[in-house]
Amino acid sequence: MRLWWNRLWQRLTKNSEPKKRSRPSNTTPLRLELLEDRSVPATFLVRDIVVGTASSSPQMLAEVNGTVYFSAFHPSFGVELWRSDGTSSGTVLVRDIRPGTAGSYPSVLTNVNGTLFFRANDGTRGFELWRSTGSSTGTVLVRDIRLGSADGIPLPAWLTNVNGTLFFRATNGTHGVELWKSNGTSTGTMLVKDIRPGSADSSPSQLVNVSGTLFFRADDGSVGPELWKSNGSSAGTVLVKDIQAGAPGSAIHYLTNVNGTLFFLANDGAAGSELWRSNGTAANTMMVKDIRSGLLGSGIRSLTNVSGTLFFTANDGTHGRELWRSDGTAAGTLLVADLVAGNGNSSPQSLANVNGTLFFAASDPAAGTELWKSNGTASTTVLVKDINPGAFSSSPTNLVNVNGTLYFAAFAPTSGRELWRSHGTPSGTTLVKDIRVGSDDSLSLQAWLTNVAGNLFFQANNGTRGTELWRHVAQPAKVVQVSVPPNGHRVTGNVLTFQVFFNQPVFVTGTPYLQIIIGSTVRNVPYITGSGTQRLVFRYTIVSNDHDTNGIAFRQYPSGSGKTTIFRPSGSTIKDADGVSVTTSNLSFVAPNLSGITVN
Repeated sequence: MRLWWNRLWQRLTKNSEPKKRSRPSNTTPLRLELLEDRSVPATFLVRDIVVGTASSSPQMLAEVNGTVYFSAFHPSFGVELWRSDGTSSGTVLVRDIRPGTAGSYPSVLTNVNGTLFFRANDGTRGFELWRSTGSSTGTVLVRDIRLGSADGIPLPAWLTNVNGTLFFRATNGTHGVELWKSNGTSTGTMLVKDIRPGSADSSPSQLVNVSGTLFFRADDGSVGPELWKSNGSSAGTVLVKDIQAGAPGSAIHYLTNVNGTLFFLANDGAAGSELWRSNGTAANTMMVKDIRSGLLGSGIRSLTNVSGTLFFTANDGTHGRELWRSDGTAAGTLLVADLVAGNGNSSPQSLANVNGTLFFAASDPAAGTELWKSNGTASTTVLVKDINPGAFSSSPTNLVNVNGTLYFAAFAPTSGRELWRSHGTPSGTTLVKDIRVGSDDSLSLQAWLTNVAGNLFFQANNGTRGTELWRHVAQPAKVVQVSVPPNGHRVTGNVLTFQVFFNQPVFVTGTPYLQIIIGSTVRNVPYITGSGTQRLVFRYTIVSNDHDTNGIAFRQYPSGSGKTTIFRPSGSTIKDADGVSVTTSNLSFVAPNLSGITVN
């Protein structure tokens, strides 16, 4: 506490604010009112599963009913299924599915209406479908789809929830790799349809739920890989459209649901790989736009739904690989911004929707690969912050939205690859914590950043405990310190400066204000500066009709409470470092005594 106080005092005495007038050398400095101890947002190791420098390497993080499930290694069990409530004691092995040290290697963890489904190998039946309620006895094999030790569920398994029914691809050794479904019971786990009859594979992939209908890619052996849909019955599992007639298929990819419309990449054999859409009928399955004329195609990828608008990357042959958007029409499918002018590539990647704003990583020759944002127009597509200054790159990855704040992994030369967050402004883009102090990385390129009921879980290595499960918990911002003007007499034109300190950076929109009473008149003291820092500055200029020979005071709020607060008029907000509005109670503080300040 003493160290923080000293640092705070040093900041206050640097005179960083522009001086409005000269001050006599004997003037009393700003008075400080300590309100409570300082706290900061917590970023911490949840549990050192493999004690010491060795790693449990948690992966496949998935949220089910506010609990995070993951696969992790322990020398006594191998790689098995674990769960955590965010505490050390609540981070436990769910079940040693393959007894001993070999491990069952759980993967493709999928939440289906509160039940966890996953793929695992118990050592006798190969990789099959399992489910778990979070207890050892509630973690069971759903069905041995391919009898014996051979795998029933090959990777990728494409486990997909459609209104409480799990769809996936599997083989029973007789029908090849086909479309299956499960309700969590052995009898309710069945082949949906043998799309490619016999032992050959139709290889369903790209499974996606669009308004309760499953869409996917499959090859029936006649028309090649094309677009299919299913309602869960054999009769209701049908080819949507033979986009490229004949056996080659249209090689559809990147199936994406945008508010009930399916978008995807397809090649009709004439226009190359371009953007298509479908409502599930052949007549309404069509190319949206031939972005790059000719057979080469624009090669769209990274399809992302942002509040009903599709964002993606494409190369039109003139501008290089850049950011595009579409409303599903040719006229509404547009280049958003040519970030690298001409035919160079900015190569946007890791697209993420944060409350209607698109965040992504992109490269330009001046800044390298850094964090950008866009609202869908060229003017709103901007570099958020050059985290690794100059042409070097911070290479943001693992972008995830937690309560309206973007979290991601990025590299900076002084801290290495660590956890960052952003509100979309340079000052609001900050290092959360240098977990592995110094220039070494704590985060890998795949750090498994996962939003679990508003808390961020991820894997990290602090250099002493190995790669383990970590958690970031947003602590509420609150007022911890107030500085008020020194005692003395003030006249017209003098400025009263108040500073309010928080336990973490806060971000201000609009013009919040304090209230003081001069004589019998309530005066607003408007916010001036400080957004993005832990200090907010408020100033009031004395006017000619201000008179108070008995000493001014803060307006108490609520009346008679001995407290006051920062008022937020309509349109004004104060949010904490995690994007959460600061509560009224946390903006309140004990009103310092101002009776030593007289006016005119």
